[in-house]
Amino acid sequence: MNFRLSDGPLLIKLRCSGEKTTAQYFSISAAAEFLATELISTCFLLFVYAPTELFLTNQSSFWFTLYTMLPAVLGTFAVTVLASVLLLFFCNLISHTLYQIASAGFALLMICSYIQGTFLIFGLPGLDGLAIDWNQYQASRYKSIGLWIIMLIVFIVLIRIFHLRKFLKAAGIVSFCMALMLLVTLFTLSLSSRDSLNKDVLTATTENMFEMSKDTNFIILLLDAVDAPTLNQMIADGKMEGLEDTFEDFTYYTNTVGAYSCTKHAVPYILSGFWYENDRTYNDYLNTVFKDSPVFQALEKDSYRMGLYDSELNPSAEGNLDRFENMQPVQAEVTSYFRFAKLLVKLGGIKFAPYDLKPYCYAIAYNFGKVRKLPDSYDFDVFEWGDRTFYDDLQTTDITTTPDKCFRFIHLEGAHAPFCYDKDLNIVESSDYPTCIQASMTLTDSYLKKLKEAGVYDNSVIIVMADHGFNSELSDEGRTFEARQNPILFVKGVGEHHPYTTLDIPLSFSDLPASFINLMEGQSGEEAFAWTEGQQRERRYLYYDLNDGVGEKHMVEYIQTGHASDLSTLIRTGTEYYYDSRLGTP
Repeated sequence: MNFRLSDGPLLIKLRCSGEKTTAQYFSISAAAEFLATELISTCFLLFVYAPTELFLTNQSSFWFTLYTMLPAVLGTFAVTVLASVLLLFFCNLISHTLYQIASAGFALLMICSYIQGTFLIFGLPGLDGLAIDWNQYQASRYKSIGLWIIMLIVFIVLIRIFHLRKFLKAAGIVSFCMALMLLVTLFTLSLSSRDSLNKDVLTATTENMFEMSKDTNFIILLLDAVDAPTLNQMIADGKMEGLEDTFEDFTYYTNTVGAYSCTKHAVPYILSGFWYENDRTYNDYLNTVFKDSPVFQALEKDSYRMGLYDSELNPSAEGNLDRFENMQPVQAEVTSYFRFAKLLVKLGGIKFAPYDLKPYCYAIAYNFGKVRKLPDSYDFDVFEWGDRTFYDDLQTTDITTTPDKCFRFIHLEGAHAPFCYDKDLNIVESSDYPTCIQASMTLTDSYLKKLKEAGVYDNSVIIVMADHGFNSELSDEGRTFEARQNPILFVKGVGEHHPYTTLDIPLSFSDLPASFINLMEGQSGEEAFAWTEGQQRERRYLYYDLNDGVGEKHMVEYIQTGHASDLSTLIRTGTEYYYDSRLGTP
């Protein structure tokens, strides 16, 4: 190996077995310059920044911590950098010009990916589990294709003007500045998010889920996304045979307006009546819910043993470890870091991948749970919200009794997408929303029968409800989207017996905390609410559209002035709530 100086960059002259004829020149300074800029910057954007940024801004959607994902993220980064270096090395062996073109390709990938993930994410579908008809998003596809074509042309023009070597130096500076900016962004996000490094939160287990009181029970069975207008239409069409028998003794409130369009905020509101208006971090809001909820305070005052069975509602350990008998400080582990790393790459691709690759990235929403396991030292099972899992447990588990009063909040899959059940809760490859509603009613019927067999049905307040509706289409400002404002609500008080009843009382989720306390005090399902049929009132509803590219960071306030199912009376107030990024993670 001989070294020589030249007017240009330092070159290494490689000779094999002393043969002068097998020489190849490789620019060390150029390679070092490149490796410190375009290549590393591009790999950093795609494999470190992309998944980490999405995690930090959506932490409540993931079971793992930043510490958990760092080995997978950094490992992927190292592997891709090494692979890229080897690629460039072999390109240089073939032709230095090819090496330079490949270098320019990395710069193109860096800039286009950044623009793709920063400015071209609006109008894309949300991650709600629904099957996506990508043909509806062709405008986004054309924008993505146009971006790559335009930037390629710009690159070619700039190379022709400034020549390839000077262009690569300029691209290196731009890439370095972009990477530095992204690094600062990640650092700021991690500092502003208290739970990014360590999730000091509790996880719901199945402990005592089927233990009920001989004295008094308060049971909320929440079936996710079951829509009242859809259920009502199925009843009218004769597709809900047996519903009146299932809900004998219950009152069905058909005119109920929810609080939020999605679960994350709807469930805490149901349990507290506290509004979240993008004015603080979500974790701060959740802490307030658990600390000050009048529902929890009333339950504690009346000496209820509380079980909170919800896979997403994770309270902080402080003040709640002994409060909920099924909550544990679970530290889950990754079953396979290889599979975990692949999921994280796809997670980043949701924002930063070219449009035609996004369908492969969107398929990850429910897959992170598949790489989660508990240490062998744990002697309990983590609660899973799947309808089929709960239904199977009903068939194999007996209800036991205790003299203590019991509160049970059980949040199940209900009719949430993706649709995978027939009406008898068999898992099938293809189903639809109405069929999954039938499945959720099959599950409810089985649960109520189980309570009756155990002799704890009559002494129980039982509420069967949804956190939000589903597919009511609202047209507003030239867009059509799902309002989801009219969920189901069935209520039975202690010792209540009467035929299945429907009432059109104008209810709101804002009525629930007070009504829950009324039911604890022995009022019937019909007595627990202060409103009567025929009354008119305005009911508040906060909507955020997961398909608008902003999602939870932008809430729009509506007022329901008429019946909950009448979208023409769902009126936009003009008030909107934007999340201030300086607050940290929403």
